[in-house]
Amino acid sequence: MKKLIVAGDIGGTKTLLQLLETDGRAQRNLYRQRYSSADYADFNRLFSDFIRESQSFHGNQSIQALCLGIAGPVSHRTAQVTN
Repeated sequence: MKKLIVAGDIGGTKTLLQLLETDGRAQRNLYRQRYSSADYADFNRLFSDFIRESQSFHGNQSIQALCLGIAGPVSHRTAQVTN
């Protein structure tokens, strides 16, 4: 069974997000986008734009996993994004 995963790299300058489809053995890139982090007040708005923009690649299929790398120190289980 194929699953959808979103992987991303969140930085103070730019955020890279990618929608992947995997069958457990291999993955295929469905959609990738680069965003200027300064253009968004918070990640929720940025992620909402990504989901809307990638809708034609995943249709109504739900995303099963999200993996993010975030630049900055972690304090009380919350990342403090740099810049």
